[in-house]
Amino acid sequence: MENTLQQILNELKEVRSDISILKNGQHGLDQNQQEVLADFGELKDGQQRLVQSQLEMRSDIEELKVGQQRLDLSQQQIRSDISELKVGQQRLVQDQQETRTNFGELKAGQQRIEQGLEQLQKNLVETLGEYTEKIVDHVDDKTAALNKRVFDVETVVQRISRQ
Repeated sequence: MENTLQQILNELKEVRSDISILKNGQHGLDQNQQEVLADFGELKDGQQRLVQSQLEMRSDIEELKVGQQRLDLSQQQIRSDISELKVGQQRLVQDQQETRTNFGELKAGQQRIEQGLEQLQKNLVETLGEYTEKIVDHVDDKTAALNKRVFDVETVVQRISRQ
């Protein structure tokens, strides 16, 4: 994600650089326009040069118009690119928020699982304890019954041996 953000930042830097270049170009056009105005002043001085200079100036103006149209088109494309970048950035922010939400849900789920495991361990220990007690009681009962039988048999054997 950091790489994507870094790429976006790099692209924004390139856009800023392109805008700076366009501003410099516009400044150049402004300077050219001032030169054209100076040419107009010179054209007023001579009638014959006026016709030829006027034709040259019309050509220059047409080139400037074409250049201006290109600049306008480039500016629109830059605006479109900036809008797309903003939309992309919004998507990234939304994805980041969704990731944070999912991460929070995963943490909560992990906590629930850990609590469940703790409860399972407690239940397992308690249940094993209860069953162990029942087994011990059962073994004690059977041992007592067996001891009583052995005692009864020994008693009978002693009576028989006395007779």
